Amino acid sequence: MADNQTTAAEPTNGRVTRVQGSVIDVEFPVGHLPDIYNALKVTIVNTSAKEEGEAKETEITLEVEQHLGDSTVRCVALKPTDGLVRGASVSDTGAPISVPVGDVTKGHVFDVSGNILNKKPDETITVSERWPIHRNPPAFDQLESKTQMFETGIKVIDLLTPYVQGGKIGLFGGAGVGKTVLIDGDMPQGTSASWFTVRQEATATNDLVSKLKTDTANTHKELVSKVEQHQDADFIILDCPPRIAEMTRAALVLADLCLVPVGASVAEIWATSDVLELVEQAKKVRSVDVCMVWTRHRPHTKLAKELTALATQELGLPILKTALALRVAYPEALGSGLTVAEMPDANAKAELRELVAEVRKIIR
Repeated sequence: MADNQTTAAEPTNGRVTRVQGSVIDVEFPVGHLPDIYNALKVTIVNTSAKEEGEAKETEITLEVEQHLGDSTVRCVALKPTDGLVRGASVSDTGAPISVPVGDVTKGHVFDVSGNILNKKPDETITVSERWPIHRNPPAFDQLESKTQMFETGIKVIDLLTPYVQGGKIGLFGGAGVGKTVLIDGDMPQGTSASWFTVRQEATATNDLVSKLKTDTANTHKELVSKVEQHQDADFIILDCPPRIAEMTRAALVLADLCLVPVGASVAEIWATSDVLELVEQAKKVRSVDVCMVWTRHRPHTKLAKELTALATQELGLPILKTALALRVAYPEALGSGLTVAEMPDANAKAELRELVAEVRKIIR
C-alpha cells in the first residue's frame, strides 16, 4: 500500500452490514478481506428521484479504516450516505484512493477521490500517473538538507507567506486569490520596482514571485488611473512617498488599509505627523484603516517604550503589535532580489509572518 504507484487487484464484492452516518461496516467473503486504506465502491439507488426523472444511482467511495474480524471491515464514506441500506453490494477496488500527479493537475480542481471537478464537456484529459493519498515518508537519505520554498502558483502566498517543502498545510480560500498588482508611486526612487527588476535578473524564468504584475505612477492622477486599470486584481499594493501630499492623499482615498512605516527615532515620529492631516482629509471621502508599523525597532529597551508613548501621544494612530527590528536581513533581501522568507534569518522570517497575520485580521 505504501508504494508510490497504485496497483489494482481483482475486484471483490461484499455487502453492507451496518450504516451509522458516514461509518459503514462491510462484510466480505472469507479470504478476500480488503487491506487498510483500500477504496471500496458502493452504489446508492435514489428511489425518490425516479418519478422526477433525476439521476437514479449515485456511486460513493468508502475507505477501509479498521479490520473488525469475522471478515468485516469498518469504513468511512467520502460522500453523504443518505439512501444506503444494509445488504447493498460493495466492490473492493483492490487499491487505495489515488489522485493524478504531474502536469495534468495544472489548471484543474480534484476531489479527494481524484475526480476532476472543473472538466469542460468537450475536454479530453489523459491521466498517465496516479499516486495513493497515503504514502510513507521519504527515507532519511532522500531528504533535502536545506529549506526550499514550495511554489503554489498563488502569487500573494508565494510572496508574503511562502510554504516550505516537505510539510503538510491546509489552504482555504474563495475565488480569485491569485492576482496581485504592485504599483510603485515612490518615483524616481522606485524601491519596489527596482527590487522586482533585481529579482527577475537573479532568479529563474519560472519564478512565480517575478511574475507578479508591477506598474509605476509618477503623479496622483496617474496613480488613480493605474488602479482603475487593475480593478480585476485581488490585491493592489501601493508604494507611495509619505511627503508628496497629492500622491499620498490619492493613495489614502484609494486604499482600504494604509500602513505607515515609522523608524524608531524621535525625528521619524515628528516627520510622520505631517501625514495625519492627509489622513483626516482622506477619511472625509471614504473610510480607510491607517496603522503605524515600527521599523528598525529595538525591542525590550527603555527607548522603545519611550518612543511608543511619544508616537501614541503625537500621532494617535493604532500601532501594530508586530515591529520589524533592526536586522541585516531586510536590506540584504532588498539588494539581492530575495524575499525575507528566503533569507536565513529565522527571526526576520518570524516577524514577517506575524506582520502578515496581523494585517490579514485587519483586512477581514
